[in-house]
Amino acid sequence: MQADQLQRWASIKAALIILERPEFQTPRLKRLREDLVRAEAEIARLSATQSAEGNIKYDGELIDRLRVTLREDHLMAISDEAEVLLEGMPGIADSFRVPRSRTDEDLFKAADRILENARLYEDTFIGGGWDVDFIKQAEAAIDALKGKLDNTDTFMNRRWNATRSIPAAIKRGRKIMKSIDRTVTAQLRANKAARKLWKSAHRIPKKTGRPKNNRRSWRVDPPAEE
Repeated sequence: MQADQLQRWASIKAALIILERPEFQTPRLKRLREDLVRAEAEIARLSATQSAEGNIKYDGELIDRLRVTLREDHLMAISDEAEVLLEGMPGIADSFRVPRSRTDEDLFKAADRILENARLYEDTFIGGGWDVDFIKQAEAAIDALKGKLDNTDTFMNRRWNATRSIPAAIKRGRKIMKSIDRTVTAQLRANKAARKLWKSAHRIPKKTGRPKNNRRSWRVDPPAEE
């Protein structure tokens, strides 16, 4: 979360604390505080999603494992066995070749080609000791990898969506605070201390920058003549 967003969020949390005080317990202010509580909870949820890191690594590792399973446990295993079971038959090496390329597109193209050829010799593979559903097992591995790659609910996507949603969530919280500001002014006009207290929460601290260099305005008097 950016620095200015953190400042606005901090002002919302400070406002919630102040609004718990007895002088702010009017029906309208209580209802507005409930709205602000929900808005702040949404900001907190988005912030937690944005800042979490562990599941991003988990998603990446899971996709890598699914790639290895498809490539090595299924496609390469079928390719190696084809050279033995179908030895001497023309075109077998090319028909069952697993490409060196590691892109998902090339992997899926190779999978379609290898399994299409494996169906032509399915009985030979099964006769050689392969499971009767070895092709279905490979297809399941393809579907598992494609499903994970196409899944828009991965943690990486959730974190990205949270980052994009935070500004709108903070804006909503500040909009509610603006309504509270008007209500405090109208209903607590006679309570100067309460209004001052509320202003302290409603106000967002100004950004602190580098101090201005005023040396150019300094006047240096020449040394006195002796």
